[in-house]
Amino acid sequence: MLRPGGRPPFFLRNSSPVAPEPRKPQRFPEAVLFFAEKLFHSRARAYVLGIRGYEFNGYNERLSERAEKNLEEAFQFVAKLVQSGNFNSKY
Repeated sequence: MLRPGGRPPFFLRNSSPVAPEPRKPQRFPEAVLFFAEKLFHSRARAYVLGIRGYEFNGYNERLSERAEKNLEEAFQFVAKLVQSGNFNSKY
């Protein structure tokens, strides 16, 4: 689910347990929740936060200015969400 207004700079979505399937690309957060539920009887509520990046190379370990702006917007959004405690509304 994207934040209000539509497209990235970031998205926040609910995540739920999904069993990993052999020889298929995995959805890592969902697989972690699946194993937590199976091994520890956990029923944790979880969310996935994705922040758009722009420059990807293996050697320059810094955020671009645009990615830093996206990170700040996502941080402000999540901070307000946590302060409100209202995790049941649409994001």
